[in-house]
Amino acid sequence: MLVLGSSGTSLFLLPFLHEIYYEALRNALGHSNVQLGSLSAAYGLASLLGYLPGGLLADRVPPRILLPIGLIGTGTGGLLFASFPPYPIALLLYVLWGAMTVICWGAMIRATREWAPPDRQGHAFGIFEGVRGTTEAAIGAAGVMLFAWAGSSNGALGNVILTFSALNMALGVIAFLALERTAMVRVDTAADADGSWRDLPLNPDVWLISFIVLASYSAYTALYYFTPYSSNILQLSVALAGAIAVAKIWLKPIAALSAGIVADRWGVSRTLVVGFAIVTGNLMVFALIPGSTSNAPLMVANLACASLAVFAIRGVYFALLEQCQIPGTQTGSVTGLASLVGFTPDIFIPPLAGILLDSFAGQSGYRLFFGLIGTICAMGLLASVQIGRRIRAR
Repeated sequence: MLVLGSSGTSLFLLPFLHEIYYEALRNALGHSNVQLGSLSAAYGLASLLGYLPGGLLADRVPPRILLPIGLIGTGTGGLLFASFPPYPIALLLYVLWGAMTVICWGAMIRATREWAPPDRQGHAFGIFEGVRGTTEAAIGAAGVMLFAWAGSSNGALGNVILTFSALNMALGVIAFLALERTAMVRVDTAADADGSWRDLPLNPDVWLISFIVLASYSAYTALYYFTPYSSNILQLSVALAGAIAVAKIWLKPIAALSAGIVADRWGVSRTLVVGFAIVTGNLMVFALIPGSTSNAPLMVANLACASLAVFAIRGVYFALLEQCQIPGTQTGSVTGLASLVGFTPDIFIPPLAGILLDSFAGQSGYRLFFGLIGTICAMGLLASVQIGRRIRAR
């Protein structure tokens, strides 16, 4: 599980370099803002189109084969990217990273599900997401320190890229060795014989899971906009806003691990209902209460509560695969379909936020944006209630 969680972090370090090193990366590549944005768009499109084929592949090829391919492929691309190639080559590398992501994602979910018995699925996915959160914060901090220590130059950024590339390649080798004995521990042969991936679009549970992922990821994406909200509306300093954003990451392992324990004792669907109820209320606070310097502590506390709820939901929603009696041989396929639907906020949330923030001056745009995402989360709450009813009826 340490290898799976760490791989789930390192796999995304290179394609998301711009989240931390935006200006440094743009200057090193010599790209315009549009070109840099198009690199991310190419990665997102390649990932989105590949989630379903990647899931089908994960049902047919063991994780110990797919993970090394994806991790080593990502690291190899990083070795070339460290030379800051011309725009067409960089674009191809981002497409490559998107393909490597989908090769690994379904395999990681499958390996996590197979690692634990049916009554410990919450623990398994909570540990997976908790390790991801811990390593994301630790590796991210180490990368920033390396960048600063090396002089914050183009060469320093190249060293960071080479380090992340080496980490991916090392984890690829480790995954091949560590997953040798853990993959395919549990096979639901009786259930598998009854199901076929072609029947997935006819299963309401699959679509409910997909929408739960979409609602959760919408909230996860929206919380990134608290950083400009805190500096523009709450009048916090840029440094303090950034510190709050970094501190938020450390809540992820706490929330995911706690949610996993609660989900196994109380039920995954009930845990999701509570999580969505909390995050919906938190987002409506941002939408209904005007932000100001005087109530900044309230808004920061509200962000912390919303972050805990979102991280808890993300920590356990794939544990629904077991509760919904999805056959083991369909784990990758359902993960691929749920990811195809659930991660579409990467496409529509940023332009939606841009339109609202540009069209409505001041905090009106932020309030409309958070209110809209809160409405999506309320629909996620209803989906969680419905899937809970189906589970209890079955």
